[in-house]
Order: sequence, then C-alpha cells, then structure tokens
Amino acid sequence: MPRPLLLLLGALLAPVVAPAETQLLWTQYGLANGTLKLAAHTDADPLHPTDDTVVLWLKDGEGWKQESEVRVEPLTAMAGFRVENWDGRVAREYRVTCGKSEWTGTVRAEPGNSGVLKLMASACINDTWFPYAKAVAQILQQDPDILFFAGDQIYEGNAGGEIIVPKTEAEVPAAMANYLAKWRTFGLTYRELLKDRPSVMVTDDHDVYADDLWGLGGKRMIGERTNGGYQMHPTWVNAAERTQMWSLPDAANPGPWGDGIRAYYTSLDYGGVSFAILEDRKFKSAPAEVLSEPVNDPNLPEPNTTLEVIMDPAFDASTLDRPDLQLLGPEQEAFVAEWALRVAREGKLAAVLSQSPYANVGNYKPEYGDMDSNGWPQSARNRALRAIAPSNAVMIGGDIHYGTLFQHGIDDWGDGPWSFSVPAFASKQNRRWNPSVPAQGGEVPGVEGSGNHHDRFGNKLTLTAKADGLQGYGMILFDKDQHRITLELYTFDENREPKQIEVPGWPKVIDVPKTADTATLEDGFVSLFDGKTLDGWTTREAKAGDWRVVDGAIDCDPQGEGKGDRHLWTEKEYGDFDLLIDWRIKESPYTNSNARIILPDGSFKKDDDGNLTSVAAPNTDSGVFLRGEHKSQVNIWCWPVGSGEVWGYRNDPKLSDEVNAAVTPRQRADKPVGKWNTFHIVLKGDRLRVTLNDVEIITDAQLPGIPERGPLALQLHPERKDGQWGASLVQFRNIRIKEL
Repeated sequence: MPRPLLLLLGALLAPVVAPAETQLLWTQYGLANGTLKLAAHTDADPLHPTDDTVVLWLKDGEGWKQESEVRVEPLTAMAGFRVENWDGRVAREYRVTCGKSEWTGTVRAEPGNSGVLKLMASACINDTWFPYAKAVAQILQQDPDILFFAGDQIYEGNAGGEIIVPKTEAEVPAAMANYLAKWRTFGLTYRELLKDRPSVMVTDDHDVYADDLWGLGGKRMIGERTNGGYQMHPTWVNAAERTQMWSLPDAANPGPWGDGIRAYYTSLDYGGVSFAILEDRKFKSAPAEVLSEPVNDPNLPEPNTTLEVIMDPAFDASTLDRPDLQLLGPEQEAFVAEWALRVAREGKLAAVLSQSPYANVGNYKPEYGDMDSNGWPQSARNRALRAIAPSNAVMIGGDIHYGTLFQHGIDDWGDGPWSFSVPAFASKQNRRWNPSVPAQGGEVPGVEGSGNHHDRFGNKLTLTAKADGLQGYGMILFDKDQHRITLELYTFDENREPKQIEVPGWPKVIDVPKTADTATLEDGFVSLFDGKTLDGWTTREAKAGDWRVVDGAIDCDPQGEGKGDRHLWTEKEYGDFDLLIDWRIKESPYTNSNARIILPDGSFKKDDDGNLTSVAAPNTDSGVFLRGEHKSQVNIWCWPVGSGEVWGYRNDPKLSDEVNAAVTPRQRADKPVGKWNTFHIVLKGDRLRVTLNDVEIITDAQLPGIPERGPLALQLHPERKDGQWGASLVQFRNIRIKEL
C-alpha cells in the first residue's frame, strides 16, 4: 500500500479523541439535465458533529470563483452541492476547500451524440487488497467516460469487521461512524477516478449491512432475514445510501416508502446514451411469503438451514411463483416501461444499471436454486423484462461474484435483453454455471454450459460466456455511429492486480436494431403529427407564420403582438386518453423578474412580512390544453416549480386545498432550455396523471368540472419581451394518442 494512503487510512480508523480540523477525502459527481450534483466527502465523525463548511470553487477565464458553500452533514460527513443551469458542453475545473484542506478535479465536457461512450462497470469490492493501486492505474489509463458501481461497494468485514446495528434513532450516529470507516476504504481506492468523471452507484445488500436483501418496499425486518425487510434503522439506511447516491439524477419517486426508507431509481441521459438506474432489492418479495420451511438436499445428512436455497433437485420451483409477488414493484415497473418506450422512440443506445442479473445464472451446486437471485419471483421477473425489452438495452449488474454473459428469454430463447454480470472486483467466487441438462441449441464452441437453458426457476436464458474463478471488471463501449454495444472483460490475478486472460465469449459485440416505427411498441396509439404537415390541426385567430413545420417538428414562432385565440387545435375531440408528446423550449431570450415560487401545497411562497417572493427566470411560456379548456392547461415554462403544473386549477380559489396541491408538480423534472422533453399525460374522467421525462410529477389529480370531451391545443403566447408571460418559442414532435 502506498505510504500516504496507509497513514491516512490508519488515521481514519483510529478512535476519535478530540475534534480535529476536518479533512477532505474525495469527491464524486454526476451531471444530468443541466444540473451538476457533487459530493465532497470528509473525515468528519458523526459522533462529534462539526459546524465546518465546504466551499465549491469553479475556474473560468478570470480565475477561481466561489460557487457555493455547504455545511458538512452530521450523519454522512459529506457536503452535497447542486449547481443548476450547468453547461455540459465545456469542461470546468473545480476545487473544494474545507479550512486548509483542498481537493481538486474536473467536470468533463459531456460527450456528444456521435463517437463511442466508454463505461467502466465494477462490483463486490472488499478492502482485502486495499488500495488496488495497479488495478485503478489500469482503469485510469483506459480513461472511461463514466463509471458504474453495481453494488457491494463495501462489506461488513471492511475496516476491522465489526458492525453496529441501530434499532433506535439515537443509535444511528454510532452506526454511521462504523459505516463510514468501511465506506472510506472505497472512496480512497477510487478517488483519482471519481474526481474527473461522472459516476453511477447503486447499493446492494452488503452496502446496507444485509446478508441478502428482500426489501418489501422499504419495510423494517421483523424476525428472520428471509421474512424480508431491512435490519438497519431507516434513518441509517437513508444516510448510508445518500453517501453513495447523492450525485445520481433526482429520483423518479423518492417516497419515503414502507417504514420511511427512500428510493433512488431514476434515469440518466448522458453522452448520447440513455441509462435506467433501477433498484431490484428494495421492493422485492421475501422467501417466507411462499415457503414455511427449507427445502432439503436428499443426498445430504444435514438439514438445509437456508430458506432461500432450494436444494432438492426434484422440487418444483414453479410452485414458488405468484403474480402478486414483486421484484421491482408496480411503480418502478411503470417507470422503466415509460423509459423504455421513450428510448425506443428516440432510437438511442441504452443500458439498464442494477444490482443483479435477472436469472439464477450462478449457483452453489447445479441443481440448487437461490431465491436471492432475480430469477425469482418468475412472474415479476418477466414483467420487468417485458417493460425493458422495447429499449433494446443491455443490462449490467454484479452481485453474484461471477462474470457471465447471456440473453434473457421471456416467452422464447433470445426474445429478451442481453445481460452482462461483471465479476467481483475483489470478493472470492463461490458460484458456477454448470447446467446438468444439455442445451437446447445455441451452443458457443469452447464455452462449456453455453446455449439455450432453463435456470432452476424455469426461466429461459442463452448463455454465451462465463468467467469461472476470475475477478476483474467490465468495460462497455457504446458506439453511437454504428449503433453497436461491445462488452469487454478485464481480469485480475490472485492478488487482484491486472492480468489479462482470454476468456471465450468476450468481447461480445451486439448490433442494436434501430427502432424507427414505435407503433408496434405502443399498442393502440395513433400519431397526431406526421412530421411534415399540419394535417389534422387547425387555428382560429392565428397569424400567418405562427405555426409551421420545421425539421420534423411543429414550430411555434409568434408573429408579433396581438390577442385572440392563436393556439393550434386538433380537429378531433377526445374524452379519456393517453397522450405522449415531445416538446422543447427553443430559446428564452427574455426574462421574467417576477416568477413566483410555488410551494408543494400549490400556494405561493411569502417572506416574513407576508409578501410574495419572486425570482428571475427565463420568460418563455406554453402548454397543452386538455378537452378544449384553457383552465386545464398542462404548463410548459421556466418557473422554479417546473412544467406540468395546471395553472387554472391551482389558482382557482373556489377549489379545495387538496385539488390545488394535487395539480402542483411534486418535483421539477424539466431539461435545460434547448433540450427535448417528453410529457406522458393520462386523463380518465376528471382524473389527471402527468409524467415528465420518466418522472411522475402529477398523480391522480382531480380536475372538477372539466368537460367530458374536447380538442387538444398547443398554446401560443405572443409577448416577445421581458415580463410575466413570455413568447411561446417552443417546438413539438412525436405526438401520439390512445383513446381509452
């Protein structure tokens, strides 16, 4: 171990005898939708909270300038920075300081929509060979654009092995101090990589001190671990996950869930590639829901003591499946289905980043089945894969300490997504894929056990490569010009130092089909815009040039001032419907200095004197009218609350507080000006649901008095000036509707 790191680690693990000056250890960052999220990790002690702050500095042509100052959080010992309106087209040097301590790095310019995006994938990292200097040096030389850590960034055995399990809120600080000692070995290992490129992390069981995890939607564990739930206090779980996931894009549906545990699943579009970041542990059902006692191995004298491991080769594992059992949970299933359809419409390369492969591809013995794998529950596994399939995404995970490459089968072999389970970076391998039944076609010469098989739970898979007995990591190359994904494997020797071994089946090149026609993906949807004309649309008092078709999009370009109905209306009327529509604000050259801050309950924020508070915001405004009414407009604008707000209902004083709050977005999900956004609007009766960029922002909002039928409209504001309502400098495309 390099001496500076050895001395630093020793200091971090030593008992705290007195508060000392806080030291910066490393940073990690993410960039999404024009927002930079950066975490600065320190050596602060949760048992002795500090009032120290961390300052973020950014460098431009004139030198270093202070961006913001944030207090070190008591439990996580980190400072989380959020910088809006980030220009991802240019690289920026940054510096964080805390007293005399300093750490520097670079926020890379986001790669464009052409060329190759390189992602490094790693999992299962204990501290036995800390700090893995030669392995990290090789990754630095390979220079990936983005990093993915698929879980088990820490193990309970790190930093001495002792753990503290908090049962009460008061015990959480001590348990977090215990966790941070383990977490810091990870950060110190990878800090030279993390400081200069974005990273994605997901937590697996050991990250939250669980020996296997069936999260039951964020509930606390009662009784045995196979009953499901978390053994750690929810406050501890949220703090531990925050240390790893702060820099992810904002969660699609953070909750809290269950007994107060938050969710982080989300999506990330970066460098021309789209990523769904999933949690396949947090919502999963538990073995005790279908088994009351372990299934024994008839060939062993000892009884089976692990309920989740099915040992009897004659046991019918199909009896363990029920349609009500969960893997992702209904909300996360709907989220990833929405994401997959968007990816298919846009024709992007894509990947699903999660903890574990969706098949029981590695076992302790060939005839065993493991309910810790995502091959169970079978129905929930298939629902997830059907939702993902339209995206043509490759699925990347870890967990099983075993490098495998296979294609999922849903109804037939080869009809599901490809899966790359990366080997453990450090942990020993204790599983193998050695099927006892011959393949039903699809064998790969030189790869034992390859071809079409069923796993122990009856799921179809086609295996093309496996890395028996090897540790290492993966590199995934997304070639946007060739629409091709290449999966590479890099291996280590017994000391976890780079030693490249040729493993049959790697590298794997996947030519991804471009999905040009989404009609088969979106059953029942019809297009309202052909990309060439305004057939099917009409205007009432519009001026010539207000609406036209430009580069396959409906372009709004208000021609001077003038009141009247200058909106663009559908000729047809609609009742209940499911609407998909892409939109973007082309530019926003004007300013609204009086943009109100709207609170979650739909009211306007006031200062201590009772005056309405305002901020300056870009002055562009448009929207989508539902059933012929301006009042039921789903807003498109640049106010802090974000698009999707229903102005007419939120501001109606005759309506209840519940109605006003329900039509207020739960979070801002807009992309920066100039970028394309996607609305998914569902209206049934007087109930409205709005999803923006895969994030559900309006849920089951009531619109009292809305007509039963009416046309849709795209709104035009003519005012090309500073003020409260700005010109509708917007475009629309990919407009599709399904009548319900």
